[in-house]
Amino acid sequence: MRLIISISLILILATGCFIIKPSVKTVHLEDVDSVRPSGMIYALPQTVMKIGIEMLEIKTYKGPYYRFADKYLGISGVPEINKSRWLVKNVTLTTFSETDPDQYYIIAPIKRTFEPENIMYLSDEGFIMDLKKLDAFAVESKKIDLFNKTPGILYTNLTVTRNIEQSTDTLYKTILTDTSFIRLPVLKNEMVAKTIDERAEEAADFIIEIRNGRFELLTGQSDFYPEGRALEFAVNRLDELEEECLSLFIGKTVEINRSFEFWYIPRSGEVYENIELFEYADQKGINREITGSGRVVSLLIKKVDKTRVLDAYMTIKDEDNMNRLYYRIPDIAEVEIQDGGEPVFNDRIPVYQYGTILSMPAFK
Repeated sequence: MRLIISISLILILATGCFIIKPSVKTVHLEDVDSVRPSGMIYALPQTVMKIGIEMLEIKTYKGPYYRFADKYLGISGVPEINKSRWLVKNVTLTTFSETDPDQYYIIAPIKRTFEPENIMYLSDEGFIMDLKKLDAFAVESKKIDLFNKTPGILYTNLTVTRNIEQSTDTLYKTILTDTSFIRLPVLKNEMVAKTIDERAEEAADFIIEIRNGRFELLTGQSDFYPEGRALEFAVNRLDELEEECLSLFIGKTVEINRSFEFWYIPRSGEVYENIELFEYADQKGINREITGSGRVVSLLIKKVDKTRVLDAYMTIKDEDNMNRLYYRIPDIAEVEIQDGGEPVFNDRIPVYQYGTILSMPAFK
């Protein structure tokens, strides 16, 4: 009997020696008053989205002689006003991790035996944010000019005649003789500017001359017939000259690429989010305020709920925070960007704030 009691006491003492006592206490920073103020602070990550939108602005400028296109060249339907058209050309989505301001934790040592190998491991995996490594997640910001200047359009009259011409007027002067007054004609020469109708007619005649010259070159009717690359160069130059002169009647079109960036942080606890980023209209361009007067570009985020099965295993409020480290596993989100209700981008990305917060032992 004494032997059994002795063995029992030895087993109890030995078991007590191997009981692992908590070495740290991890508490949300809002509850820091309940623990000692000294300790190690870390944070859980959140996902930030950067949406890059590349827009194409097509600007059309009317030609200075647009009213005479049908009269002198037989071309109808030319632009009569300056106008612009906007199109979504390209969409990119980039995600970054940064600290979640609502998820700061302090690890308060209870004993001096705490070794932070686990927190270093979780930091490398991205499940937590090590505050000493925040520089690695910094993103360089840059200024985006939503309304940068449009290059000016220059129309050049390439005809070989001057814009002014000599005008001769007949004036009369009166001379007094002994018996009567005599009116004598006097010719007066002066330089006057041509009217817009005259300039348009000359430009149209010059276009016809270019076409005739090109036709003679290609059919061998010219007095001088270039060969090989010389002929190719001459024909190309005549094409460019005709195109530039035609723009005086049919106008010019310029394509301008414009890039914009939008940032968004998905909200924790949401299952579906629909965010209107901006709207655009052909004549008004880009507007960050939604007025309903243009096509709206929207960001749609839907939580897939892949981590729902983990919720049953962890509830922070009911969990003992002794000797624990909290970390966050991201959930998957389906992201879609729409242009006027039409999808232009689709992807699946991990979003930390949609995921579940779990815990693991703070010691080996």
